[in-house]
Parts: sequence; structure tokens; C-alpha cells
Amino acid sequence: MKDRTIGSVIAQDFVSIAPDDSLVSVLDRMRDGRLSCVPVVEGGLPVGVISERDILCLLAKKLNGESFPATARGVMSGPPITIHAHASVDAAIRLQHRRRIRRLLVVDDDGRLVGILTQSDLIDAQTQALRADRDQLEVYVCERTEELRLANERLEHMSMIDPMLGTGNRRAMDQHLTRLKDLSEHFGRGFAVLMLDIDDFKSFNDHYGHSEADAALGDMVSAVQSAIRSCDVLFRFGGEEFVVTLPETDEDSAVEAAERIRGAVEALQIPHELSSHAVMTVSLGVHVIGPETGNVDISSVIRAADVSLYDAKENGRNRTGKAVSSENAFSG
Repeated sequence: MKDRTIGSVIAQDFVSIAPDDSLVSVLDRMRDGRLSCVPVVEGGLPVGVISERDILCLLAKKLNGESFPATARGVMSGPPITIHAHASVDAAIRLQHRRRIRRLLVVDDDGRLVGILTQSDLIDAQTQALRADRDQLEVYVCERTEELRLANERLEHMSMIDPMLGTGNRRAMDQHLTRLKDLSEHFGRGFAVLMLDIDDFKSFNDHYGHSEADAALGDMVSAVQSAIRSCDVLFRFGGEEFVVTLPETDEDSAVEAAERIRGAVEALQIPHELSSHAVMTVSLGVHVIGPETGNVDISSVIRAADVSLYDAKENGRNRTGKAVSSENAFSG
């Protein structure tokens, strides 16, 4: 409302009369046009107003035996209260309230009458402003709601990502394995899980320092991701331990995938003086859930893959171990 001017809300068509117009013609025009007020204009400038109140005063004088004046000049009240067309609607509302008037004559820079501002005009202006504010608020709420939704999506995504390596984290792994479990139970689609651990990583970290260790982790992750399929997913299980999920993969294919990963990491030739292999290597454990396994227990799947990884570690590292049986990975 503060930015809206009177000139933007007043009606451009209005009736005005001259001071020397006959009173009879003025009354006829007010009656025919159902006008409760007409401005009196001389040379384009408002000089007075004839309102219903002025007419009532005139009738009272007539009842007292006084004669009617011949022209509008003898009836009009003035000088009229005016307001500039560039003034704000808020200013007009305050002026009407302060002076207790229902109409304001609106003038231009030269003081010429350009319109009449009524209470109806102000009510319409306020209604339009409220609607505009409501529409703007609705747009604002929609925009903020969308921003909040996107922010929540980003937070949800960030909560699933390892901040250093950009892989899925433990929480993301649990959700992903749950989806694979559901597919396995409802549609008979098997899957494989690889548990991966960097050999002698503690001694690597102690010998080369945290910066070199972090860089080596990043290189190892890149090598693993280049060695797996687009449908396979790498997760950081914790520290230097990782999990790879392989949907619809049998044991032979899972072992082949594990060997590709092992070979890709060894091919990096990251020096590791304290390792018996002289370079950074990884050991992997494989566990496969067949399409007819039944009700899958996720924690048992991880334990079975971890047992396979332990066997690989015990047998010399830089190798792949396989689970002896998949029966421990399901119940019912």
C-alpha cells in the first residue's frame, strides 16, 4: 500500500460543475447521476464542493422561509480539501480519517482537478493490496518450501556420503542392502557382497603420515570404482574397510569382480615399504546370496563376508576369500 499512489486507484471519469451553473441544473445532475457529492471547478481548479449535507442545509433554510440561491456558488462549501495524485494511498486514508470526510479531490502538479477519491476507491485499493500481498506470500511460501525440500534432499544426500572419499557411508550401505534384501526375498534375485580391507594400512599410515594415507585411500577408491560395474556400489564400512554390493551376481562372477578390484589396486603401485608385497594391496572376502536363499539377514551377510575377508588375511593377504556356506546369511 505504501508504494501505491492515489493516481493509480482513482476513477478517471467524474462529474464537476462550474460556480455559475444554476442550482436547479446542479440538483438535476446530482439526482440523475445519483451523486452524493460534486466538485465545483473554476478554470480547472477546484474551488468548492456541493454535498448532500449542503443540500440538506439548503432545504432547512427553505423551510425557514429563506430563498434558494440561483447558482452553485451560493450553495457550495469550500475551500475543498485536496490531495496530490502522487500522494500514497496510505496518506489519503490517514487524511480521510483525520478530517472525517468520505471523498477527497485529487489534483495534479498545477492544482487542477484530475479525479475524486472515494471510500470505495480506498476499499478497492486495500482489497487489491491484500490480494497482492497474499499472492506474494503464497509465492514466497512455495519458494521457501521448495528451497527447504532441496535443502533436505541435499542434507539427506550428504548424510549418505563419506565426506572424505565421496563413497556411500555405513548408513547408505544399510539402506542399499535392505533394498537388495527385499528384491531377493520378493523376486528371487540374488546378490553378492564383497568386504574389502587395505592390507597393513595402519603401518602405512604410521610410516607415511596421514596426508599420504588419505591420498592413497582416494586413489584406491578410484581404482575400485573403475573396476566394478555401473550397477555395483562401493561403500566405506569404516576406516580402511569397504563393502561392494553386486546385484544379481553368482559366486564365480563375484570372485572375478573381487580379483579385478584386487588387481586394480595392486596395479596402482603405491609404495608400502612395511608390506611384504612392497606396494599397497587389498584383501577381499566374498559372500553370495543365491536367488533361492530365502529370508536374508543383512547383519549375517556382512559377518559372512567379513569371515571370508579374515580367511584371505590369514592366508597371506592380497587375495580373495570365499564364504564356506551361505546358510549363515539367512533365517527361516
